[in-house]
Amino acid sequence: HKRGWRFLKRYSIQIPIRINNIESMTENISLGGVFVNFIEPNLNLNSEIELEFEINGEKFFSKAGIATIVAD
Repeated sequence: HKRGWRFLKRYSIQIPIRINNIESMTENISLGGVFVNFIEPNLNLNSEIELEFEINGEKFFSKAGIATIVAD
């Protein structure tokens, strides 16, 4: 399965985001996803999460999946 979304342009944008009702900050965003340095020991690869964030006054709510986990 080719992950075409990995080649989408990423924009370095730091905005508040809520993941499963826990506050965090984005590191970058693309049309295919968002990267958040989020420490949650109960999440695994392919876990479903709920996202809430706002850009330029427009609120976004979405369900998403964990596509990558980066070890410290």
